[in-house]
Amino acid sequence: MMKTPTRTVSKKTKATQQGAAAKAVDKLDGQQLVELAQEGVKAYSSYNELRSERERTIQVKADALKEMQQSDNEVRKQQTAFHQRSKELEVEQYNAETERLSHSQRHQQWQQDQQSREKTIAVLRAKVATGDASADEIVLLQQLHSASQD
Repeated sequence: MMKTPTRTVSKKTKATQQGAAAKAVDKLDGQQLVELAQEGVKAYSSYNELRSERERTIQVKADALKEMQQSDNEVRKQQTAFHQRSKELEVEQYNAETERLSHSQRHQQWQQDQQSREKTIAVLRAKVATGDASADEIVLLQQLHSASQD
């Protein structure tokens, strides 16, 4: 039987890693320590810039979302106003059509009344011309003439 090789994992603790870093720092001279410190400062500065940029990005995103919501609200208000005005116009159109029909019916009634008056006047004139008209019919003829002139 063959044995499979086992792998040994070496776990370094944080203290061991820090110790190794401290030993590495001990091997550096003054100039290298200054450069290392400057690199550390640059890294921390970059970290702060990234963090502040992230905060600005979050703020810009929040502002954009707020503007979008306000814009959506405006669009909804405009749509509501548009639909309300459309309904008002429909009612106005219905009322105008109803009024037009009413005027049309009154005009037709007036025309029919006028034709009836003219026929009655023609009949009464014929009676007056033949001498068959009574006093009431003559008075009626005079009233129809004065009404048709108004």
